[in-house]
Amino acid sequence: MVTLAVLFACSAGLSQANTLEEGIKAFESSDYSTAVSLLHPLMKQGNAHVQFYLSVMYIRGQACL
Repeated sequence: MVTLAVLFACSAGLSQANTLEEGIKAFESSDYSTAVSLLHPLMKQGNAHVQFYLSVMYIRGQACL
């Protein structure tokens, strides 16, 4: 039972890491709509790295929610 909980926790972390990586790639390729849709849920969770990328997009007028 504990092993299952650990595997679930690890997979959730990997999923967030993949989403973060995909969101940053979208940002770097100027696909701001995709970047916002991928990064916004992570921002709500308090991810400071994501907050930086979204704030840059907002300041430049590249994204809005």
